[in-house]
This record gives sequence, structure tokens and C-alpha cells, in this order.
Amino acid sequence: MKKLYPATCYGSSMNLYLKKGRYENKDRLFIQSYDSDGFPWATLSINIPEFNIKNENCALIDIMNCFWAPTFLEQNNIAKPTGRSTWSGYPEYEFNTDILKEINEFRK
Repeated sequence: MKKLYPATCYGSSMNLYLKKGRYENKDRLFIQSYDSDGFPWATLSINIPEFNIKNENCALIDIMNCFWAPTFLEQNNIAKPTGRSTWSGYPEYEFNTDILKEINEFRK
């Protein structure tokens, strides 16, 4: 069963669930959100291969397109900031390992 997390996106309250995968370039964590009806909502992560990720549970968060994502991730205890970011301002977040175990993977 998909776990739904409360979110406020663009002024609307909704529930989202997450799926995880790996980017082909450097095998980094990929996080996609979906609305409660199963429609893709937003890709929360972004891959910048030149940036050295702290560990395999970390991802850069696309705050340019998902400015609400840091609040969503932190309020739901999904991930926390590492204090690092790219030169262009994308923050690195470390995902809660227990939650990562619960998140379904994309089918291959």
C-alpha cells in the first residue's frame, strides 16, 4: 500500500506518495511524487553529475520547479538537509532510510 504524505503545493493542500529509482548517470537517487489518484505530480530530485553526492541516500532537490519540496520533505520526516548545495543553489537532502525502504521502486 502506498503511504500518502500531506503537502501544500502552490497554495493547495493535497496528499502525495513517492516512488524512487536511480538516474542512469552516476546511479543517483531519483524521487518522483504522485497525487492520491496516481498521476505524476513532480520530480523532486535533480541530477547534476559534477556534484559529489554525500552518499547513496542523498539527492539534490529541484527547488526551482518544486519550491515547496524542502518543507514537504522536512515536515514529513522524509529527508533532511545536509547543509550542502550546488553552485546553482540546489540543496542536497539525505533521505530517511526507513522511509526509503517503504517507497516503491519504479518498475523496470
